[in-house]
Amino acid sequence: MQDKNVVYLPGASASSNRDWVEEIAAALTDKYHYSYAHRYQHWQDDDQQIDLDLELEALTEQIADVESYGLIAKSVGAVLALRGMYEGILQPEYLVCLGFPLKPITHSDIPIEKWLKHAENIPIIIAQNVDDPLGSYDETSSWINQFNKRIIFVQLPGETHAYDDFVEIDKIVTGLNKSTSVEDNT
Repeated sequence: MQDKNVVYLPGASASSNRDWVEEIAAALTDKYHYSYAHRYQHWQDDDQQIDLDLELEALTEQIADVESYGLIAKSVGAVLALRGMYEGILQPEYLVCLGFPLKPITHSDIPIEKWLKHAENIPIIIAQNVDDPLGSYDETSSWINQFNKRIIFVQLPGETHAYDDFVEIDKIVTGLNKSTSVEDNT
């Protein structure tokens, strides 16, 4: 996979994601030709709120010269990715979401349903812990399938919103890169 490029989009919380994004990039560094680990602006102020507009602008500036890439996104990073894809600003070859933040997103005014519907032509995998407190595997897969039946779901063991098994994540991404098409979950 050394000819591939990847962009890592972490979750919102600096305390749990600043190290995570560095660790995943380091763990998978030999798998990619180019990798970029995004760091959010709000981390500098220890603010917990992500500014999607600001981060999308910063991200697109950072990867402007990267011609083809995949996205590996944790939690709100998946939301940022879906918005960028919807707006045509991000055009990844694939998206792997680790821990989709179902409960916070469905209680916000973010039009995630529209973004999910729009993303039918890009291979997407959502890896979700079986009892993730921000949305269990069953809740998340059931809800998302209403809007996009082409998304592939991978159930992981776990009762947290942590996605630190980089060996398993590598297997998921490697499997996606070997796949030539996205199967329909209907």
